[in-house]
Amino acid sequence: GINLGRIDGIQKNGKPLDIARKGSEVCIKIVSMPGEAPKAYGRHFDKDDILMSKVSRESIDILKAYFREEMQEKDWKLIIELKKIFGII
Repeated sequence: GINLGRIDGIQKNGKPLDIARKGSEVCIKIVSMPGEAPKAYGRHFDKDDILMSKVSRESIDILKAYFREEMQEKDWKLIIELKKIFGII
């Protein structure tokens, strides 16, 4: 896969959202990482590609420490899937 950048905003029906859960249809604004060329829809990725958030051990620990109450069972299942994909122990 390729690193598209970081999410700078999420919207649904033109209204900003703080979060989007797995399976949600939303619009996301992605900004390139410093020093990287922007990735273009249709050239570098398209509707057939799967987009996923890159997680780290640190980001998972932050979820556990500060967002445990907001996380649902399906969110933790997704984190487990992402841990396998990214090889996080």
